[in-house]
Amino acid sequence: MVMPFSNPVAQSNYEHSIKPICQEFNLVIRRADEIFNVSPIYEDIVKEIQDASIVIADTTSRNSNVFYELGIAHTLKQNRTIIITQDEFNEMPFDIAHFRIIYYENSIEGKTKFEEALRKTLKALLSDYRETFKDEFSMVIEIFSSSDKNDSIIALHGTSQYKGILNRNEICDYKGVHPKGSCRGSSILDVILKPFERMGYIRFENDIVSFTEKGKAFVEVIVMRRFKCEFFKGQNFE
Repeated sequence: MVMPFSNPVAQSNYEHSIKPICQEFNLVIRRADEIFNVSPIYEDIVKEIQDASIVIADTTSRNSNVFYELGIAHTLKQNRTIIITQDEFNEMPFDIAHFRIIYYENSIEGKTKFEEALRKTLKALLSDYRETFKDEFSMVIEIFSSSDKNDSIIALHGTSQYKGILNRNEICDYKGVHPKGSCRGSSILDVILKPFERMGYIRFENDIVSFTEKGKAFVEVIVMRRFKCEFFKGQNFE
């Protein structure tokens, strides 16, 4: 999140609208002051923007630091930057006036309209989850593989393929193949899938497991990376 820190309306919009909506989409949003303990250097800013799935920039009052970081964002995340503002559109600088910009104002009606527009924009940007989270997915696969936890990925794939309802407290037997070989095991579902719940790939509703859109995309990626569950809790997928 790129924004002016001294604007109280922008601060309120960030805390009460932007953050909760991002959480709805399993996105972790952070401002510079929530990342850095001291003034960030150029390399810090570039890395944070480069690692972000989406950048939201509030250009209210045409803050110079915001426009500096917005320039970096448009270089690195040209199609994944959302601009928001309290300023009237005719006050926007010419060189960004043609981008998609969401207006917001300090009123109940303005808050409602802004939140609706932000949800629609995020939904459109996140429609291709594999592209949005490709770096994260690659990193997760690498971490699990390098720490010899391929069985967790196999269990996740088995869970996605399973025909029926799965409770988090069930003990599940599984076996499958992965790029480094094969594995089999048995585990309580809640235990072996806990990391994926933390990352927003699955959720437990009334103790019943279900996949988020992000999680479904991750499953597509692991299949392409040659992870395949062949047996899970009495069901064969060969």
